[in-house]
Amino acid sequence: MIPKVIFLQDIWHEQLGFEYLAGYLRSQGVICDLYIASAERNLLRILKAAQPLLVCFSSTTGSHLWALRMAARVKSILSCPVVMGGSHPTFYPQVIEDPNIDIICRGEGEEALHELTVALGSGKDITGIRNLWMKKDGIIHRNPLRPLVENLDTLPFPDRSIYDRYRSIRKDTIRLLISSRGCPYECSYCFNIAGRDLYKGKGKYVRQRSPENVIAECLEITALYHPRILNFEDDILGIDRRWLFSFLELYKKKVGVPFLCNTRWELLNEELANRLRSSGCWALQIGIESADEKIRRDVLGRGSTNPE
Repeated sequence: MIPKVIFLQDIWHEQLGFEYLAGYLRSQGVICDLYIASAERNLLRILKAAQPLLVCFSSTTGSHLWALRMAARVKSILSCPVVMGGSHPTFYPQVIEDPNIDIICRGEGEEALHELTVALGSGKDITGIRNLWMKKDGIIHRNPLRPLVENLDTLPFPDRSIYDRYRSIRKDTIRLLISSRGCPYECSYCFNIAGRDLYKGKGKYVRQRSPENVIAECLEITALYHPRILNFEDDILGIDRRWLFSFLELYKKKVGVPFLCNTRWELLNEELANRLRSSGCWALQIGIESADEKIRRDVLGRGSTNPE
C-alpha cells in the first residue's frame, strides 16, 4: 500500500514548508494531503477514513499550542505517529515530552521525513533517523542533525496542489516562493542566529538556488495559478548582486509578473532600484525596526547607519 502523510494546520494561507515537504515526498512516491482544521466539519472522520502513515504539524512558538490540542484529538482516534516540525520544536525540542507528540523534526525536514516514511512502511527501526527526536518504550531518542541540503536545485518544487481543495487559497492572486535558505545577517531578535549555531559544522548555512531554477518555478506557478503578484519570501532577495542582476534579467524576459520582495535599505542604490523596477518589482519590503541608529546597532544588531 502506498504510504500517506497528512498535514494539518489552522491558518488560512499556504505554508511553503508544507509545500516543500509534499513536493519532496511525492517525488519519492508518497501520497500527501493537507487539511485546514477550521474548514472541516468532520475532520476526525476524514482522518480516520484516510488511515495515514503519519499526521504532521508545523509550528511556530504560540501556534504550537493549537497543534498540541489538535494532536490530542488525533491520538484519540488514530494509532499512527504524530510529528511536529517547524521552528518551535527546532529550538524548543522539549516539546517531545508532550504525551500526544511522538516525533519532532528539528531543522530541514525533507530528507528526514522521507526516511521516516520508508522506515515505517517497511517495518524498520526509526529511532536513529537524523533530525528526528522520538519516544519509544518510555525513552526519548535524540538524534543529531544531518548536513544541510547543499544544492537547493536538487529539491523538487513546492507542491502547491495540496491547498487546491480550498478555493480562497487556490484563487489567491498573490503566490509565495523562496529562492534561498538562510540569512547572513545577525539581527539579535532573529532565529537565524540560533539556526546558524544549530547547524554549525553541518554545511553552508546561506544557500541560493540558481536563477534558472527559480525562473522555472515562477513559470510553473504562473501557468497553474495565473497570479497577479509573486511574493518572494527570502529574508533578502539576492544577497549576491551578480546573482540578482542575472535573475532580474531572466525574470524580465520570461516571467514579467509584478513581484514584491524583502531587502535592507543600505543595500539599495540607484542602479539596483532601476533594475528592480524595470524587471517588474512592484514593492520592496524593508524593516527599519527603529529610527534610532544606536538602538539598531547596539540592541538590534542591524548595523545600518542613518542616511545623510
